[in-house]
Amino acid sequence: MGENELVSHAVEMITAAAFITALAFAWIILRSSSWHILKHRLWRIAYGKDQRIDKQLKECVDELSNLTSFRFHFVNADHWPQARSIITWSKDNDIDLGSVCACGGFFNYKKHTIQKPPVKTSTIYKIYGIALMFGAMFVALMISLACVSEAFVSFKDSGTWVLLGTSEARALFHSDARRLTKDGCSLSAQIDSSDTLFSKAEAASLCEFFSKKTSDHFVAYNVKAQRIILASLIALVISGLLYFRVGWQRVKAAWALVEYLDTKGCRADAGEANRLNEKGMSKGPNPLLRFERKKRGNPTQPRRHLLGESNIAVSLEE
Repeated sequence: MGENELVSHAVEMITAAAFITALAFAWIILRSSSWHILKHRLWRIAYGKDQRIDKQLKECVDELSNLTSFRFHFVNADHWPQARSIITWSKDNDIDLGSVCACGGFFNYKKHTIQKPPVKTSTIYKIYGIALMFGAMFVALMISLACVSEAFVSFKDSGTWVLLGTSEARALFHSDARRLTKDGCSLSAQIDSSDTLFSKAEAASLCEFFSKKTSDHFVAYNVKAQRIILASLIALVISGLLYFRVGWQRVKAAWALVEYLDTKGCRADAGEANRLNEKGMSKGPNPLLRFERKKRGNPTQPRRHLLGESNIAVSLEE
């Protein structure tokens, strides 16, 4: 290996490393919605790690670092106090932040409430399974078409689709059609034959194409273009399936969290009821009652006798 080849390989490795680093920083910046990580790294490169800054300024920088780290690992919080409130809520409810953030938009990060998904986990799982099956079949079909080394073209006048190579052609969508070859173009019988399912004008046009020097370039260009289109379709279908899977996982995580909180609430209510049964009713007002009973009468005035008591008193005097 010569010196020039070593230099070339070194340049390629440096370029690849720089490209991968740029992609990593771009992903961090997009996910954290902040340029803080890049600016912080550039600042440390310029001034070093041992730079002494004001205590309050350091706290501000640390809060921004914590916020970007929280956004990157969990969710895009608006500010650091909101992120801390989410952390506190998850700790109070014995839930890890990963489970909370896995709910996606079903969890309201400002109100700390969970919205029940419109579909059940089993339903969306079945839908995802059907979509995955059809998506896999479509991807397999696109891959098989991309492996074809011939171009898919059509005649402008008749609209007949042709599987075109550099020295042969065959009518598409007709499995029983015979190929028209370059060697057979000299035979007028093959051109006029109906076995190829080409008209006489189409067969003459194809034979003229085979004799041109640019036929190889034309076929290679169209094969490359159709492979790019097929690869784009495959990437689109795979992206849709991945997006569908993310949605299914969010629905699954939201229902799991809802069931967990409901179970925890039922346990808390049962524990409170057991505590009241053991210790008796509390001294304060019963929270289960909507209204409190009011005392009748005016406590400042003397108590009046009942009607039955007054009748007894009169009978004794008589």
